[in-house]
Amino acid sequence: MKFLHLADLHLGKSIHGVSLLESGDQPVWVQRFLEMAQEICPDAVVIAGDVYDRSAPSGDAVALLDRMITGLSELKIPVLVVPGNHDSGQRMSFAGSLLAKENIHIAGVLRACLKSFDKRRREADNREKQAGVGGNASISK
Repeated sequence: MKFLHLADLHLGKSIHGVSLLESGDQPVWVQRFLEMAQEICPDAVVIAGDVYDRSAPSGDAVALLDRMITGLSELKIPVLVVPGNHDSGQRMSFAGSLLAKENIHIAGVLRACLKSFDKRRREADNREKQAGVGGNASISK
């Protein structure tokens, strides 16, 4: 499998009073990344932590992440996102069920992810049992 791994995007960051969004640095980087993803065609993109520079990001920072994730979705590249200490897991989890249908997975709230995984594992176990194949895995609390 081929993954593209990103971390510490810090979308919306300002350095010495200069916004990396307003200066065009971050939007240009996102466009170049999407072009690279199209060229490489990875099996998935993993974004591991510090997507935003603060837990309550600006509307422009949110719009830039939206542009990036939408672009990856249009390329049919699955996306896996894990928030970092600068991100709000709860805010990042917004519309998680809907996004998962588009193969965009945001593990913003661990308990919800574990419940979802456990439910899918139980459903798979039931299908295996009905087919006469063994299997019994689950996650305990």
